[in-house]
Amino acid sequence: MSNKLTDSVRYFFHQLEKEAQKVETLNHIQTPEEQIDFEKIEQFFRTLKGLDIYMFTVGVNGKLESAPFPKLIFSLGRMVRIYYSLSLDNTKAGFIRVRKDETNNLVLIERLHGYRPKVEQLYASKNPCHIIRFVTRWIIKRIDWNRTKLKGLDLYNAYREIEDKMRQRKEARHAEEHTAKRLKEIINNVDAKQKTRRRTNKTKKSTTRRKLKS
Repeated sequence: MSNKLTDSVRYFFHQLEKEAQKVETLNHIQTPEEQIDFEKIEQFFRTLKGLDIYMFTVGVNGKLESAPFPKLIFSLGRMVRIYYSLSLDNTKAGFIRVRKDETNNLVLIERLHGYRPKVEQLYASKNPCHIIRFVTRWIIKRIDWNRTKLKGLDLYNAYREIEDKMRQRKEARHAEEHTAKRLKEIINNVDAKQKTRRRTNKTKKSTTRRKLKS
């Protein structure tokens, strides 16, 4: 057996052993994958459902109309539906569905349209922020701005108040920083002038002493 352990085979096992140790170390330090908190996504949609925002949809009569979020958004226990068609004709009814895929630890956004619809996956992500961003863009494209009045929404006004306060604090901080920078420049200029004046006076005194000696 020992005659088979040539230098090349020993080198191979040496490298194999090093890699095995790396893998074992990595397995020890790896933590279980963090589970997605779907509750945060559901809370987002529950908040939207309470807003008087209108979105274009197909009405029960099959015609294009706009309806408020409370009539279009439904949270159904670990699943959210947003209807883009409320048509009584099952072949024309449709919604997008947001749900958690427990097996793969993903949040899926799916489209279901028509009678016995075939599920069409629109988007999938482990990051709740990416899910919310996708749905936000999808909704904004369909908002009826003739009926939606942002300033009439209490929650929007609260948001605007917070944003304005943050902007004011930021502007005040920038003003303070600008003032401090300007004050520093003034002090530096005064110091520079004083140094120049001292050098000039020193030069004049030196010149005067030389003249007196001569």
